[in-house]
Amino acid sequence: MKHTFLFFQFVIIAFCAQAQIDSLNTANNKLLTQNLKTGTNTYLIYFQDSLNGPKYNFSIWERSLSKKELSGNQVYQLDWKRFTSDKASTIEYEIILEAKTFTPISEKVAGEVQKPEKQFVKKHFIYNENKMYTNTDTSKHNQPEVKIEDLQHSFNWEADLETFSILPLAKDKSFAICFYHPGSSTPPTYYLYKIVGSENVTFNNQEISCWVLEIDYGSHNSKAKFWIDKSTHQVLKTQDIFPGGYRFKTLLSN
Repeated sequence: MKHTFLFFQFVIIAFCAQAQIDSLNTANNKLLTQNLKTGTNTYLIYFQDSLNGPKYNFSIWERSLSKKELSGNQVYQLDWKRFTSDKASTIEYEIILEAKTFTPISEKVAGEVQKPEKQFVKKHFIYNENKMYTNTDTSKHNQPEVKIEDLQHSFNWEADLETFSILPLAKDKSFAICFYHPGSSTPPTYYLYKIVGSENVTFNNQEISCWVLEIDYGSHNSKAKFWIDKSTHQVLKTQDIFPGGYRFKTLLSN
């Protein structure tokens, strides 16, 4: 599996060089962090079996971004709360990112989940010098230990919506973005995102011109699209396509 992902990374990097695709990671500092907006964005999440089918499995995401000083350095703190309509789980995240490069510093996760059995989950991921490891204190991290020796200068995939809002978006541009989902067995790797067009999205009774950013995961016919406001740079909605259905995120308020 490791060799497969290394090969995939090599192909992406080679393709980027040939097609002049922007390769983004925390080391090359290409994000437009001046476009980042602090405050709270609330998203409605739901599923549909078809584009015209009924909506179900509702949940709410509250993502609050603030800028502060930590140990003498400027950082962004993302406080993310996930609520389900049936109260099956409520999960809270605290994600700390270096302000200038969006380099991950730490992530804390806490909440009650029902699957595979009811339990209160705690996770604490610590980043240091392009490495990541979990806190050895079981009162702060009660899940299996994780250690990544080389993060490949990856961004925290949990902060994808905020990362997309500070991409240097323009017509026909493509990006190979190095992401890692904290705690995942999938190693850090590059994922290819493309601007596939421009569309209007209705938000607060206004027509908003958006860039449409798309990723094709290349397996099981899975794709995702992100509609990003050209003016405010916020992600207004997303669409995940997978075999048998769709998942949508829609911005309710900001």
